[in-house]
Amino acid sequence: MKPGDVAEEDVVIPAGPTDLAPGPILMDLRAMNIPTKIQGGKVAIAETVTLLKKGERASAQITDLLRALNIKPLKVGFKVTGAIDESGLFYSPEVLSVTKEDILRLLGEAHMRSLNLAIELGEINRHTLAPMVQRAAVRAIALSMKLNWVSDLTIPLLMRKAVQLAKLLEEKIGA
Repeated sequence: MKPGDVAEEDVVIPAGPTDLAPGPILMDLRAMNIPTKIQGGKVAIAETVTLLKKGERASAQITDLLRALNIKPLKVGFKVTGAIDESGLFYSPEVLSVTKEDILRLLGEAHMRSLNLAIELGEINRHTLAPMVQRAAVRAIALSMKLNWVSDLTIPLLMRKAVQLAKLLEEKIGA
């Protein structure tokens, strides 16, 4: 971190021993309200202190202290500006960036597609059994209705169908 850099996250100095020998550094630490003590001939930070809050600019004094304490508050990473596949097709950063929500959504979609495929293939397991039984029941009722098959399940449906057909017939003949 250099003077003038903006902290991307809170910069924290943890409590505990340092490799620093007592000397002028103690005055710098006290000037920044960082409680210290001497342990085993070395400077120790007495309690954890937030030196910079996210969004604050680092002063020269702060960057010197961070360097002395060997604290490097930078995020290391890379920014994807694009990619080219074997055929020369270019992919923009928007296409390549994937969020956690995207991954969860895609996993959900993949799960549904694999479940539907398993049902279509007739693979019976704890995930496909209930939908397969429901599908078979719906198809059985539809076939029963088409054949006008009378059963406890089809009587109300056949009655509703008869009423609808009677109304349609009444409209056609104008009675």
